[in-house]
Amino acid sequence: SEWTSNQYVLVVDAKSHDPRLLILSGVFDYYLETVSIERTVTTRVHQKWWEAMIGIGDVELRETAGGEGEILKDAWKPRVLEKKIRGAIKALRRHGADD
Repeated sequence: SEWTSNQYVLVVDAKSHDPRLLILSGVFDYYLETVSIERTVTTRVHQKWWEAMIGIGDVELRETAGGEGEILKDAWKPRVLEKKIRGAIKALRRHGADD
């Protein structure tokens, strides 16, 4: 599956609590996209029954401005990824409220 899939890595800056999603892909060529998710307000997971059986699905992130957002296709354990993203956004907002 590494030949055709993306890897999604959630990173959170220890000082600013700024969450970013790294999207890595490629086998022979390397591609890296960094997505800032601090403006995300809606997350959605979509799995067909057979995708749930093998543990993949799509995670959709929608922004506050109503932009296109980001769709993370065929993410491994999408429910876990979505929960971690929501947790990182919550921590950022809690940290911002403390300032």
